[in-house]
Amino acid sequence: VFQHSMRPPDATFKIASYYHESTTRITELPNYDTAEILLPHADHSHYDNPVRVQGLHAVQGHSENTFIDAFAALNTLRGEEPDLYDALCTAPYILGRVAQFYSPALYQTTVDTAVRMMPGYPGEVKCIRWHPHLAGYLLSSYEDYEKARRAHCKFQEIVRRDTHQVKVKFNPGDMYIWDNFRLLHGREKIFSTPRMAVGQTVIEQVV
Repeated sequence: VFQHSMRPPDATFKIASYYHESTTRITELPNYDTAEILLPHADHSHYDNPVRVQGLHAVQGHSENTFIDAFAALNTLRGEEPDLYDALCTAPYILGRVAQFYSPALYQTTVDTAVRMMPGYPGEVKCIRWHPHLAGYLLSSYEDYEKARRAHCKFQEIVRRDTHQVKVKFNPGDMYIWDNFRLLHGREKIFSTPRMAVGQTVIEQVV
Protein backbone atom coordinates (compact mmCIF):
# COMPACT_ATOMS: atom_id res chain seq x y z
CA VAL A 1 0.00 0.00 0.00
CA PHE A 2 1.18 3.54 -0.73
CA GLN A 3 0.94 6.24 1.86
CA HIS A 4 -0.47 9.57 0.69
CA SER A 5 2.39 11.56 -0.88
CA MET A 6 0.73 14.93 -0.18
CA ARG A 7 -1.18 14.03 3.00
CA PRO A 8 1.03 11.87 5.21
CA PRO A 9 -0.48 10.31 8.35
CA ASP A 10 0.86 13.00 10.70
CA ALA A 11 0.13 16.11 8.64
CA THR A 12 -2.49 18.86 8.64
CA PHE A 13 -4.96 18.75 5.75
CA LYS A 14 -7.74 20.92 4.36
CA ILE A 15 -11.21 19.90 3.19
CA ALA A 16 -12.91 22.58 1.07
CA SER A 17 -15.88 22.76 -1.28
CA TYR A 18 -14.19 25.37 -3.48
CA TYR A 19 -10.80 26.53 -4.64
CA HIS A 20 -10.02 30.11 -5.71
CA GLU A 21 -7.65 29.22 -8.54
CA SER A 22 -9.20 27.24 -11.35
CA THR A 23 -5.90 25.42 -11.93
CA THR A 24 -6.10 23.88 -8.45
CA ARG A 25 -9.82 23.15 -8.43
CA ILE A 26 -10.50 19.53 -7.58
CA THR A 27 -13.58 18.30 -9.44
CA GLU A 28 -13.18 14.61 -8.63
CA LEU A 29 -14.18 14.95 -4.97
CA PRO A 30 -17.99 15.08 -5.11
CA ASN A 31 -18.47 14.61 -1.37
CA TYR A 32 -16.64 17.87 -0.73
CA ASP A 33 -18.98 19.93 -2.89
CA THR A 34 -22.42 18.32 -2.88
CA ALA A 35 -25.13 17.44 -0.39
CA GLU A 36 -24.88 13.68 -0.93
CA ILE A 37 -24.55 11.46 2.12
CA LEU A 38 -21.05 10.54 3.24
CA LEU A 39 -21.53 7.09 4.77
CA PRO A 40 -19.94 6.34 8.15
CA HIS A 41 -16.33 5.31 7.69
CA ALA A 42 -12.86 5.20 9.23
CA ASP A 43 -10.34 7.39 7.40
CA HIS A 44 -7.23 5.89 5.78
CA SER A 45 -8.78 2.40 5.92
CA HIS A 46 -6.90 1.67 2.70
CA TYR A 47 -3.53 2.38 4.36
CA ASP A 48 -1.48 -0.50 5.72
CA ASN A 49 -1.44 1.35 9.05
CA PRO A 50 -4.39 3.74 9.43
CA VAL A 51 -4.07 6.86 11.55
CA ARG A 52 -5.18 6.50 15.15
CA VAL A 53 -6.45 9.94 16.23
CA GLN A 54 -8.05 12.64 14.12
CA GLY A 55 -9.14 16.20 14.68
CA LEU A 56 -11.31 18.38 12.45
CA HIS A 57 -11.93 22.11 12.88
CA ALA A 58 -14.78 23.83 11.01
CA VAL A 59 -13.91 27.16 9.39
CA GLN A 60 -16.86 27.76 7.04
CA GLY A 61 -20.23 26.20 6.32
CA HIS A 62 -22.71 24.17 8.34
CA SER A 63 -23.39 20.44 8.13
CA GLU A 64 -24.96 17.58 10.06
CA ASN A 65 -22.27 15.06 10.89
CA THR A 66 -22.55 11.59 12.38
CA PHE A 67 -20.41 9.56 14.77
CA ILE A 68 -20.85 5.85 15.45
CA ASP A 69 -19.15 3.68 18.06
CA ALA A 70 -18.16 0.81 15.78
CA PHE A 71 -17.36 -1.42 18.77
CA ALA A 72 -20.96 -1.01 19.96
CA ALA A 73 -22.20 -1.85 16.46
CA LEU A 74 -20.03 -4.98 16.53
CA ASN A 75 -21.58 -6.00 19.86
CA THR A 76 -25.03 -5.52 18.34
CA LEU A 77 -24.05 -7.72 15.40
CA ARG A 78 -22.67 -10.37 17.74
CA GLY A 79 -25.89 -10.33 19.78
CA GLU A 80 -28.23 -10.51 16.78
CA GLU A 81 -26.22 -12.71 14.39
CA PRO A 82 -23.26 -14.45 16.07
CA ASP A 83 -22.36 -16.37 12.90
CA LEU A 84 -22.24 -13.17 10.89
CA TYR A 85 -20.01 -11.56 13.50
CA ASP A 86 -17.49 -14.36 13.06
CA ALA A 87 -17.72 -13.99 9.27
CA LEU A 88 -17.12 -10.23 9.46
CA CYS A 89 -14.03 -10.79 11.62
CA THR A 90 -12.50 -13.44 9.35
CA ALA A 91 -13.42 -12.53 5.75
CA PRO A 92 -10.71 -10.42 4.07
CA TYR A 93 -11.72 -7.76 1.58
CA ILE A 94 -10.13 -5.07 -0.56
CA LEU A 95 -10.10 -1.41 0.42
CA GLY A 96 -8.67 0.94 -2.15
CA ARG A 97 -9.00 3.90 -4.44
CA VAL A 98 -7.56 5.64 -7.46
CA ALA A 99 -7.01 9.38 -6.98
CA GLN A 100 -6.48 10.88 -10.42
CA PHE A 101 -6.68 14.46 -9.16
CA TYR A 102 -3.17 14.26 -7.70
CA SER A 103 -0.07 14.61 -9.80
CA PRO A 104 1.18 11.99 -10.10
CA ALA A 105 -2.03 10.02 -9.58
CA LEU A 106 -2.29 7.82 -6.49
CA TYR A 107 -3.14 4.13 -6.63
CA GLN A 108 -3.77 2.85 -3.11
CA THR A 109 -5.10 -0.44 -1.83
CA THR A 110 -4.84 -2.87 1.04
CA VAL A 111 -6.36 -6.24 1.93
CA ASP A 112 -7.56 -6.89 5.46
CA THR A 113 -10.56 -7.98 7.47
CA ALA A 114 -13.07 -5.33 8.53
CA VAL A 115 -12.19 -6.13 12.14
CA ARG A 116 -8.53 -6.23 13.17
CA MET A 117 -7.85 -8.00 16.44
CA MET A 118 -5.27 -7.03 19.06
CA PRO A 119 -2.05 -8.99 18.47
CA GLY A 120 -1.77 -11.67 21.12
CA TYR A 121 -5.40 -11.18 22.22
CA PRO A 122 -7.57 -12.81 19.53
CA GLY A 123 -10.85 -11.92 21.26
CA GLU A 124 -10.07 -8.22 21.70
CA VAL A 125 -10.87 -5.82 18.86
CA LYS A 126 -8.15 -3.31 18.06
CA CYS A 127 -9.28 -1.53 14.91
CA ILE A 128 -12.19 -1.24 12.48
CA ARG A 129 -11.26 -1.12 8.79
CA TRP A 130 -14.48 0.25 7.33
CA HIS A 131 -15.03 2.55 4.35
CA PRO A 132 -18.10 1.70 2.21
CA HIS A 133 -17.16 4.28 -0.44
CA LEU A 134 -13.80 2.56 -1.01
CA ALA A 135 -14.80 -1.08 -0.45
CA GLY A 136 -13.87 -3.57 -3.15
CA TYR A 137 -14.05 -7.31 -3.52
CA LEU A 138 -14.64 -9.85 -0.77
CA LEU A 139 -11.85 -12.43 -0.84
CA SER A 140 -13.53 -15.19 1.15
CA SER A 141 -13.68 -18.76 -0.12
CA TYR A 142 -16.55 -19.63 -2.44
CA GLU A 143 -18.47 -21.63 0.18
CA ASP A 144 -18.20 -18.79 2.72
CA TYR A 145 -18.93 -15.92 0.34
CA GLU A 146 -22.68 -15.57 0.94
CA LYS A 147 -22.26 -15.46 4.71
CA ALA A 148 -19.42 -12.93 4.43
CA ARG A 149 -21.52 -10.73 2.16
CA ARG A 150 -24.48 -10.86 4.56
CA ALA A 151 -22.13 -9.98 7.42
CA HIS A 152 -20.88 -6.86 5.64
CA CYS A 153 -24.42 -5.82 4.69
CA LYS A 154 -25.70 -6.42 8.23
CA PHE A 155 -22.92 -4.36 9.82
CA GLN A 156 -23.60 -1.53 7.37
CA GLU A 157 -27.31 -1.64 8.27
CA ILE A 158 -26.54 -1.51 12.00
CA VAL A 159 -24.24 1.53 11.79
CA ARG A 160 -26.99 3.40 9.91
CA ARG A 161 -29.56 2.85 12.67
CA ASP A 162 -30.71 5.90 14.60
CA THR A 163 -29.97 4.01 17.81
CA HIS A 164 -26.28 3.86 16.91
CA GLN A 165 -25.69 7.29 15.37
CA VAL A 166 -24.91 10.51 17.20
CA LYS A 167 -25.89 13.39 14.94
CA VAL A 168 -24.40 16.82 15.57
CA LYS A 169 -24.46 20.11 13.71
CA PHE A 170 -20.94 21.11 12.66
CA ASN A 171 -20.65 24.91 12.89
CA PRO A 172 -17.73 27.26 12.22
CA GLY A 173 -15.45 27.23 15.25
CA ASP A 174 -16.37 23.68 16.28
CA MET A 175 -13.64 21.06 16.60
CA TYR A 176 -13.97 17.29 16.89
CA ILE A 177 -11.28 14.88 18.07
CA TRP A 178 -11.90 11.15 17.83
CA ASP A 179 -10.31 7.69 17.85
CA ASN A 180 -10.22 6.60 14.21
CA PHE A 181 -9.71 2.97 15.27
CA ARG A 182 -13.04 2.89 17.10
CA LEU A 183 -15.33 5.64 15.82
CA LEU A 184 -16.84 5.88 12.37
CA HIS A 185 -17.74 9.34 11.10
CA GLY A 186 -19.88 10.59 8.24
CA ARG A 187 -22.14 13.36 7.05
CA GLU A 188 -25.91 13.40 6.58
CA LYS A 189 -26.67 16.93 5.35
CA ILE A 190 -25.08 20.18 4.26
CA PHE A 191 -26.91 23.29 5.42
CA SER A 192 -24.71 26.03 3.94
CA THR A 193 -21.75 26.46 1.61
CA PRO A 194 -18.96 27.20 0.93
CA ARG A 195 -17.50 24.68 3.36
CA MET A 196 -13.99 24.46 4.70
CA ALA A 197 -12.44 22.47 7.52
CA VAL A 198 -8.88 21.90 8.67
CA GLY A 199 -7.86 18.52 10.02
CA GLN A 200 -4.95 16.81 11.71
CA THR A 201 -4.13 13.12 11.94
CA VAL A 202 -1.85 11.36 14.42
CA ILE A 203 -0.37 7.93 13.84
CA GLU A 204 -0.73 5.08 16.34
CA GLN A 205 2.95 5.06 17.28
CA VAL A 206 2.76 8.72 18.37
CA VAL A 207 -0.36 8.05 20.45
